[in-house]
Amino acid sequence: YTSPHLDDFAERIQINQQKIPHEKITSLFGKIAPFLEDRPFTNTFEIITAIAFEYFSESKIDIAVVEVGLGGRYDPTNVVLPLVSVITSISFDHMDLLGDTLEEIAYEKAGIIKRNVPVIVGQQKKMVTQVLEKVANEAGAVVVSAEQYSPKNLQTATSGHSFQLSEMEADAIEVQIPLLGIHQVENAQLAFAVLIEARKLGLQISDSAIIQGFRTVKWPGRYEILSYAPLIIVDGAHNVDSIERVIETTRLVFPEKKIHLLYGTSTGKDVEGMLRVLFPECETCVFTQSTHPKSMAVDILVQLAQQMEYPASVKTPVEQALRKALQDISDDGLLLCTGSLFIAAAVRDIWKEVMKEMQDE
Repeated sequence: YTSPHLDDFAERIQINQQKIPHEKITSLFGKIAPFLEDRPFTNTFEIITAIAFEYFSESKIDIAVVEVGLGGRYDPTNVVLPLVSVITSISFDHMDLLGDTLEEIAYEKAGIIKRNVPVIVGQQKKMVTQVLEKVANEAGAVVVSAEQYSPKNLQTATSGHSFQLSEMEADAIEVQIPLLGIHQVENAQLAFAVLIEARKLGLQISDSAIIQGFRTVKWPGRYEILSYAPLIIVDGAHNVDSIERVIETTRLVFPEKKIHLLYGTSTGKDVEGMLRVLFPECETCVFTQSTHPKSMAVDILVQLAQQMEYPASVKTPVEQALRKALQDISDDGLLLCTGSLFIAAAVRDIWKEVMKEMQDE
């Protein structure tokens, strides 16, 4: 159970990589609707979560991977008593709801820590680790740091990364992930730590299953290369930390390429912070706005660019923006489409049509 979706709502709820049928969503909503009559303030995400849990229950699944929607402490998913809790790297995001400091955000995230349930923690800043450990100690939960499973012999290619992971003194396994970015290696390291802890708690997970899982993982819209000629990359990065990771990955994988930017984002984000990371790295920039109601108006983006003395251009809708940006790409350049998952999803759809037109010419 994950959120948000990129193309199809049913992406959020899957069993063995098979999306929930649309008609099943409808029938399950009908099943829980009577319980909503005297709960008028139930929000959409709470309803979706109830549908997911009921679907998993009916299907008698063995293991559920449940992603928190926002924060943790008050999130609807936090009703579960998990085998393990997992906290990925914490950065500034949703500050209007979670707090203005990393310590405040960490406290909200730590709300998923349960009494006597181990919590696996990814790479964190020191002040974040202190908050997580304090909450875990109060709950009697053991903190397991994923950093003890540091990857070795890391190799990078445009197809992904390969490296070795091992449990303590055990023989290392050779891992390949078709995802780009050192942050994805860190994510794999965290996933490996979770799997090792699950093994200790009785789940039968073989090394071959771990290797297969990593090798076949898919994450559309996250540093996804849509095309090599022209070179087009989409990434749903929408905060300063993830934008920094996008630039880091680009410089790692395509060090000689000039970056041309197609950017659109959502309201409530640290847009100025993201642009301060992007502008010095980019040759050109085209601002656009998706059709999503939370999309930020382009005139706000233009105003910020003017304050930073950066000559960005504007095109809406996204289709025209993509065509304009493609015209700007130099032979030694790449087009980076980022700022929100809404933009990533829109570009992915539009590129399919543009590619057909190019093939027909």
